[in-house]
Amino acid sequence: MLHLLIPGSRRWPRIFHGPAITLVGWIARRIRREALAVERDVITQSLMVLALPTAVLSLARNLDAPVPPSLGGPPQPFLDSLTREYDPCPPGGTTCAAQDWYLRQRMNYIVHVFRAFADDPRLFSRPFTPDQVARFRAGGVPTGEL
Repeated sequence: MLHLLIPGSRRWPRIFHGPAITLVGWIARRIRREALAVERDVITQSLMVLALPTAVLSLARNLDAPVPPSLGGPPQPFLDSLTREYDPCPPGGTTCAAQDWYLRQRMNYIVHVFRAFADDPRLFSRPFTPDQVARFRAGGVPTGEL
């Protein structure tokens, strides 16, 4: 790698090769680490989205939606352990953005989505028209909004 980056390094005295290789390796690891961080951010920002009938939500951003009154107060006993495990913020909090693809972060966001939109009847409607379903079953891609 040293000779590819600095072609004239072949003429350097051998004593300089070891330290130069160490330095190039350190720089390469640093660049790789930063590139992976940027890659994760781009993927999170562009692919981790939920399309609802009322909005498109980005899992990379906090969900600024209130918990409906019907879900106010402590969760039902059967949901208590789930919400304690996946929702570390205080009741009614909106800090839920996922920084990465980690399941715990995504689940935290999804718990907030279910709470915030639990009373929205539009989320209980059929997502596709009968014609679109027929096209799916026939192996085609339907037209219209998907």
